[in-house]
Amino acid sequence: MDKIVWEMPAPATSVGADGPVFEEPRGRECRVAFTIGVDDVDRHVTIEFHDVRAYRCFFLGTEDAGMIRRAYGRLIEICESEWLAEVLPGYSRSNLTPARLRHFAIYFDDGPLYEVLCAEADVTEAC
Repeated sequence: MDKIVWEMPAPATSVGADGPVFEEPRGRECRVAFTIGVDDVDRHVTIEFHDVRAYRCFFLGTEDAGMIRRAYGRLIEICESEWLAEVLPGYSRSNLTPARLRHFAIYFDDGPLYEVLCAEADVTEAC
């Protein structure tokens, strides 16, 4: 079962032409930033991922069709994650307890699909 964390305020086709920008500003942090048009006003959206342990990106044609339907135009937390189950044994020796490690995903129109294993995700919107 997935948990919807945040949904785009307009269709995913409304994301600006420069599309989403993925950045790793420092340490175990990363973010996805983009602009989306809502009622003729551009909203700047930033999704920040904290205490990141792994991430992956799939471009059009390489992503899973099921994941496209689940994460299209929204940030979801994947509560029953095969990827998370696969990597957890490697983190049993780290200071990040398995209970705090979470799997997030978001899919933009025609890609990319971003998936992140981290402790927390925050979304900020501004005009």
